[in-house]
Amino acid sequence: PDAQARLNRLQGKQFAVRIRGIPLRLVFTAQQNGVWLNSHEEPVDCTISAEISALRQLSDPSQLTRLIRDDKLQIDGDL
Repeated sequence: PDAQARLNRLQGKQFAVRIRGIPLRLVFTAQQNGVWLNSHEEPVDCTISAEISALRQLSDPSQLTRLIRDDKLQIDGDL
């Protein structure tokens, strides 16, 4: 129910995901009317680089520290 308010606070922010071993960078941009998906190499607000095996574990916040320590996840920028 509060998705629109959250989206409005993030408007214009960009978040990139790079999966190691795949030459593609997915960029998510929060806009007033939704989230846009793109691919580019321009600077973004936050980038996550991860091994594909780590992506499934990201839904469990307790795993973040372990994934970073094991070099399966790297976070750069403003979360």
